Amino acid sequence: ISVTGVQTCALPILKKELINYPAVQINQNSGFYEKKHQKIIAIHPGCKRGHDYKRWPLNYYLALAGKIEDKKLAKTVFILGPDDVFMFDKIKEKGFEIFKDKDIITISNFIRNAALIISNDSGIMHLATLFKKIVISVWGATDDKRNRGWGDNVLIFKSKLPCHPCVRYKTFNGCIYGDYPYPCLLETTPEKVYRHILFL
Repeated sequence: ISVTGVQTCALPILKKELINYPAVQINQNSGFYEKKHQKIIAIHPGCKRGHDYKRWPLNYYLALAGKIEDKKLAKTVFILGPDDVFMFDKIKEKGFEIFKDKDIITISNFIRNAALIISNDSGIMHLATLFKKIVISVWGATDDKRNRGWGDNVLIFKSKLPCHPCVRYKTFNGCIYGDYPYPCLLETTPEKVYRHILFL
């Protein structure tokens, strides 16, 4: 889901379709899990294929989700799109619930009912901000001043490296520090994000 796609195509449809749309029922029969009134934190660890410079390492997301559940703060559910399926086995291995291969209306409805969305710079992040959800977003090489989500409920973690952001209007041509995972992504630790969740 691109930002332009959300604005030009998805938003008019969502405004029409989500009127009186029933809340997502998450249960074991549909492959999900929810105790009544349990708080859900939705995690989208992916991004567009080939844009690894946006993708906070999956092991960081897994560590964060584990800490959230260990402390019984909420139930975490991972959202995976078509470009994120390579993460499926590793997430499933760790025992986390996965919400994948759904249409935009179902995804939007699920996001609406989540207490918090944690993501990279992605279409899911922008979609969540349309619903004025609380969003924590970890940014890599892209420019948050240009591309950040709308509204005041978005908390962005970004690098303090002097080269950041190295992707504005140009193509990513590799990192001067080496290969993925890039230092701008590693700078934000799961512990740092977790500490901020405690104050939400």
